[in-house]
Amino acid sequence: MKRFFIILLCAAALLACADRLIGHALQRWQDATTAGETGRLNWVLHEVEAPVVVFGTSRALHHYVPQVLSDSTGLEVANCGFEGLGIMTNYALIRFVTQRYTPQLIVYDLSYYYDLELAPATSDVSRVRRLPGLRCRDSLLSAIDPWERLRLCSRIYPYNSVVADMALNSLRDSLYYDTPEIDRGYWPQHGTLDTTTAERHRPRTDVTDPVKLALLADLIARCHDRLIICTSPAWVPGYYATEMYAPVKALAAQHGVPFLEMDCDTAFVGHPQLWDDRMHLNDTGARLFTARVAHAARQRLTGSGTNTRGISP
Repeated sequence: MKRFFIILLCAAALLACADRLIGHALQRWQDATTAGETGRLNWVLHEVEAPVVVFGTSRALHHYVPQVLSDSTGLEVANCGFEGLGIMTNYALIRFVTQRYTPQLIVYDLSYYYDLELAPATSDVSRVRRLPGLRCRDSLLSAIDPWERLRLCSRIYPYNSVVADMALNSLRDSLYYDTPEIDRGYWPQHGTLDTTTAERHRPRTDVTDPVKLALLADLIARCHDRLIICTSPAWVPGYYATEMYAPVKALAAQHGVPFLEMDCDTAFVGHPQLWDDRMHLNDTGARLFTARVAHAARQRLTGSGTNTRGISP
């Protein structure tokens, strides 16, 4: 029996050592990746030092042109938007970036589905698990799931579902983030909306995710003196309702954070020549939109007032 326990302890020790060695190797592999989504994450986390940064989901990625913001503010701008990543990931990215330096202005493009609505599809935190350098990582993940702290004792666990993705990164993700057109993080779209296609809207549940709202509340409280929150327009804003952003607008008002609600901006709604698809502006539309946001950004940086219901160029 004693011999059995000795063998068991030795096996456990070997497994623990293997876990740490393999986990360390996977982390180094991830940190060395320069292509695809992982490469873009590494760029945001370790290289971006622009005074003005833009975060949010795909509409941040495709709607904010750094050069237009730079021309207005006189400051370097980095677009740090990602396809399909809402506040559950962006909160962690912003906290990581602000560990290194303090941006003068953070523009957050708010999306109801990704940033507020209770929707399991938009609540993925797998990328947060792979941020060991994030000081609040463990507490953040534990607040979402108390078992996460125990799981994170394994160095391999954060990479369980992504090893194949990392191996295929240069093949699959190159279509998404490695186009030479990407300029300081902005990815222009060049299509023109076909208005004859059927219009489809995913029905809202109108149920707020308390975790997402708590993350937004903490972001607003922490960064209130250098934050602007925007909502982008849509081709036909049938998905929009005035009350959908009410909790965030209340938090923004409480902390003096400008909230630019542009879902129904008539400069964009109903103008197909400005749209790549029904949710994303093309490059022409994005430059017009960014010019309107730039006006608010300049006001925010200079300390003058900002209109919270729309902007004049």
